Amino acid sequence: IQYEIDKSNGKKLSLENVIKNANESNEKYLKDLESQIQEQMNEIESLNVNIEQLSSNIIDLTEINNKLSLSKSNKDEANTQLKILMSDVNNIDKSVKFLSQGNCPTCSQELLNADESIKKHECEKLDLIGKSSEYITIVEDETKNINELQIIINEQSKYQSDINGLKHKIMMAENKAKTLMSEYEKQSNKKTDD
Repeated sequence: IQYEIDKSNGKKLSLENVIKNANESNEKYLKDLESQIQEQMNEIESLNVNIEQLSSNIIDLTEINNKLSLSKSNKDEANTQLKILMSDVNNIDKSVKFLSQGNCPTCSQELLNADESIKKHECEKLDLIGKSSEYITIVEDETKNINELQIIINEQSKYQSDINGLKHKIMMAENKAKTLMSEYEKQSNKKTDD
């Protein structure tokens, strides 16, 4: 009988050791899950700080877009005026060339006051060239403005893209944290049930 009692006590001790080891293993697993959950929560907090920092760089692009539209319009208008002026200069050059011949190429009649007309056309040409340099300056200035504004818009677009990327990472971290919490609850219930 003593042998049977000792044998039964041995099985009982063995079973208690198995349960103790299982509980210790479960405790270790729960601590590991807690650590992983905390890592996810820290990651989410860090990502939110990054979003706040990037968000502080975001500006309202309404005014920038209005300035961009105005600069493009001014540049287009100056280019149109420049083409008109260059066409007028081209026409003056043709007239001067015609007047320089001294005679009409069709009827060979002498052109009256050709020298005076040439001088007048040359003065008109100089005025047009002066005006065209004003429009060239406008085109250059507006092109510079457009490029600067486009850089700002591109930077803002990058900030927004970075923020969206961080929001996606937050969503992934939240999902992982939920999964870990669910596993933690399941393991905690398992420990309670034992």
